[in-house]
Amino acid sequence: MSGRVVALTSDLIFSSKIAAAGVAAGAQLTVVRSLSALQAHLSESPRLLLVVLDLADVDPIAAITLARGRPQPPRIVAFGSHVETEKLTLARAVGADEVLARSAFVNKLDALLA
Repeated sequence: MSGRVVALTSDLIFSSKIAAAGVAAGAQLTVVRSLSALQAHLSESPRLLLVVLDLADVDPIAAITLARGRPQPPRIVAFGSHVETEKLTLARAVGADEVLARSAFVNKLDALLA
């Protein structure tokens, strides 16, 4: 696998799940928990950005906008609760390449990281 993967999440349990899938896929995965950390890692030109839409301390829409504004933006996959339709729609509107309900994301995680 080539390229880096960055995941923006503050959920420690879910971070562990993503990290384990990243290790299994041989991905160079970095988990970040703030916009400033995300910005630093976007300068390394990751191929994929995973964004949790139900973050409490970070605006996920700002994160998607920040990544989309890069000269060579990564593929952006945003995911969250299926009942948060407004966030899912907004993520798509600001430039996420793929927007998934959390359950669909979990089922697709291995393929995304491969």
